[in-house]
Amino acid sequence: HSDFSFKTVESLEVGDYIKYGYKTEKQLPIPSIQVNKHYSSLKVIETPVEMMRVFGWWVAEGFIDDRNVCFCLHVKEKPQAEWILNMLKKYYDLGGNIRIRKNSLRLRVSSVKLANYLESTFGKLAKNKFVPCSWLDLPEEYLKEFLRGLFEGDGGIYRGRFQYFTISKQLISFVDLALTKLKISHEFRIR
Repeated sequence: HSDFSFKTVESLEVGDYIKYGYKTEKQLPIPSIQVNKHYSSLKVIETPVEMMRVFGWWVAEGFIDDRNVCFCLHVKEKPQAEWILNMLKKYYDLGGNIRIRKNSLRLRVSSVKLANYLESTFGKLAKNKFVPCSWLDLPEEYLKEFLRGLFEGDGGIYRGRFQYFTISKQLISFVDLALTKLKISHEFRIR
């Protein structure tokens, strides 16, 4: 919507859009969430930089199954799955399990709060996943770590060039804008 009006928070209704902006990088919000099982309510903490990489992995390889946070990886990616599980334990005190069947590995963590956060922030189903536009304004180190996880999950380097694979048009757009912002040379080809 190109036309907008100013409203107080109390007068907002379901379906209203909120537009906001920040003047300097130092004022930008770091994504915040607290999912520690010892708190009965959501307590906000600043997200550590390392968790941005975990979020990237989830956008690439994650899904929600019955309010559980899941990552589906190849069995050769077991060290990455263990790292993700360690980060979730370290920062959010969440445990989980890793199950291997043939060439598939599934990491599963039970947390309704984290599941709700991931689904509301990034969407669900591969074709509908997105990254909030406001994340383009995150400090560079946060954006780089997020992209690192995204590329580790759904991309790579081939003949010295970054490659990224997704069926989500929103993710392609975000990655394009993020790489441009970071002054990383890239191109996209549609197959």
